[in-house]
Amino acid sequence: MAAEQNAIQINRWDGVAVSRYKDKYSIISVRPSESGLFYSQWARYRTGKDKYMDKDIPIRTALGESKEEAIETLRKLASLVNNDLTFVEVKDLKKPKGGSPF
Repeated sequence: MAAEQNAIQINRWDGVAVSRYKDKYSIISVRPSESGLFYSQWARYRTGKDKYMDKDIPIRTALGESKEEAIETLRKLASLVNNDLTFVEVKDLKKPKGGSPF
């Protein structure tokens, strides 16, 4: 578990960092430590009804395939927050068959 250098602390328990892995950008979930370092949170994702991945991976959300796509995604997120849109809980989002819910 590597410590993240460029992270933003949100509150006592939560933070986020931008990560680049194989030239793909994502936001990762981090936890601040008492020493001031931030550590990635890891999880095993579900692959079936009662099956999980063999190994842990960082909790992340993709931003884009390039720096430009990542910046545009972050701009869109900021716009959503700024416009104070009505947000729905994640459990309310239904993914249509063969496509994205958006």
